Amino acid sequence: MRCRRQRKRRNKHESGVDILENRRENMIKELYEKAGELHGHYCPGLAIGVRAAAAALDILSPEKKGKNLYCIAEGRACYLDGIQVVFGTTVGNGRLEVRDSDEAAFNFYDRESGKSVRLAAAVMPEGLSRDEKRDFILTAPLDEVFTQTPVRFEAPPDLPPKKK
Repeated sequence: MRCRRQRKRRNKHESGVDILENRRENMIKELYEKAGELHGHYCPGLAIGVRAAAAALDILSPEKKGKNLYCIAEGRACYLDGIQVVFGTTVGNGRLEVRDSDEAAFNFYDRESGKSVRLAAAVMPEGLSRDEKRDFILTAPLDEVFTQTPVRFEAPPDLPPKKK
């Protein structure tokens, strides 16, 4: 049996930033696994949705998830399931709107704070296998995976409460 001190010991060369980055990378991979359970398979498109939604949560820093979060997705593809799992917005709950487009881009909103961000998938490096694309999307620096711009669309006002 190990003593407490040994269990808490970490690599002495690992900085706090490294520890946080490792935790973040593991969290993204766990979210990807959860999204794959909903989606039915694992693919680069799903990874795009998971990474975009996780990045949006970091950027917007909402005080709470829920009815204040909204997303307008540009395009219909596998990434929608990743957004639903991570950001908590669905077509069914009225907080995910999908617009037809050839671009994989996402307009994220926190209606409570008024913050918003648009993330558009960047051009992928050439010559990567399907698995390498997925890994790149999940682990590369954010600015290599997405371009960040102001939103293109206004978020609709809060939806009225459902009638009972």
